[in-house]
Amino acid sequence: MKKLLLLIAMCAPARERGGTLDRAPDVRPLLALHRVPMSRLLGDEGFWSPPYFFAGPCPAGYGWQQAYTVASSQITGTLVNFPVTVPLQNNNWKLSAGYVTNANNYDSIWVNAAGTALPFELVGHGTSSTTWDGTAGNAEFWINVDSIAVGTVIYNCMGKGSISTYQGNDSGTWDSNFVGVWHAQNGTTLASPVPDSTSHALAGAWHNSPTVQTGKVGGAFGTTVAGANWLTAPSYALTSGAFTFSLWAAHTAAVDDGGVWNMSLTSTSGASFGITTAGNANDWLNGDMLCFGNGYNSGRTPRAAAAHPVYADYAWHYYTCRLDASNASIWYDGAAVTMRVSTPGSVPSNTHVFTLADNAGANEYLDEIRFSNNIRSDAWVAAEYHNSVAPATFWTIGSLQPTTAAAAIRHRVIGGE
Repeated sequence: MKKLLLLIAMCAPARERGGTLDRAPDVRPLLALHRVPMSRLLGDEGFWSPPYFFAGPCPAGYGWQQAYTVASSQITGTLVNFPVTVPLQNNNWKLSAGYVTNANNYDSIWVNAAGTALPFELVGHGTSSTTWDGTAGNAEFWINVDSIAVGTVIYNCMGKGSISTYQGNDSGTWDSNFVGVWHAQNGTTLASPVPDSTSHALAGAWHNSPTVQTGKVGGAFGTTVAGANWLTAPSYALTSGAFTFSLWAAHTAAVDDGGVWNMSLTSTSGASFGITTAGNANDWLNGDMLCFGNGYNSGRTPRAAAAHPVYADYAWHYYTCRLDASNASIWYDGAAVTMRVSTPGSVPSNTHVFTLADNAGANEYLDEIRFSNNIRSDAWVAAEYHNSVAPATFWTIGSLQPTTAAAAIRHRVIGGE
């Protein structure tokens, strides 16, 4: 009795997922086989069936895809509508590579594993301060992932020649709890006013013209001479009585009583977050991180104060301050710190003017400034740090693959009788 063996022949390994391919191979060699007469290809031993085509998660028309998988230990639990960044440089984004075809990188989008488009922001797109550099393959993307945990996969889709307009959704990248998100753009050109990426559009006006330079993620705001520089955004009415401030900062030394830097809501509340430069023996010390609730009370006591773990080391650190009726905490580089003072108290729900000030001397730099009208969870704050401190570690990045693949079935007789 003769036996019939069915072999699936493909040009490169691929994993089938629900009728699609996670990693699609280059199918041109396989298709070339069909131009060879079957008698020369297999002799009398068998034949090839027509190829079967599988589609990846990217929308029709996009030629290439690259998978980004959240690595182990980078997130605790599952986060919803969480904004993430990816490494700023990718050789596949170089226009000379031929995978991105639009000169502004507008034919580069992001989807989840099911192929659903994810809101994203290409920082500075369409402006002189854009982070996109088609020669170097640089771009600062922020992507809102609907549900993210360790092992979550998202895809960068690129190479759709018919695209000529921006496909992102800046405000949709940041959930409704974000009141303001200010990027320092490309670190070369200072945007003025500084756009707010959220739906509130609280574009900030600069005073005393700070400088820009390379930051922790993209560019950074900073000073090269002593003196106050600050960014003032339009007034905004808080409604929840809670806030979360966060930003990246690098500093060298404290020089005056104004604080190395501070973020504040200017109103009767006086709510602010910063690093002090003049201590009070009862409440805080030089170099403490302070988070003030309803301003100083009669004893000049902050709502939250904690010692700065490593002060004036001229390294980038991530600071977060959270305050509401039950929480007064400060986080440093993604971890909660031991509080010297912790006195929870709601921020008054009235109109505030957001001000970011750099009150110290030269060489103070700030990056990725965010303010939320709620308390972000421990897992959220830690994941923000892990994602932005080292995006290449946060993600396991797959190789670039075509968005479609083909497979053919080879029928071959292998037995006699």
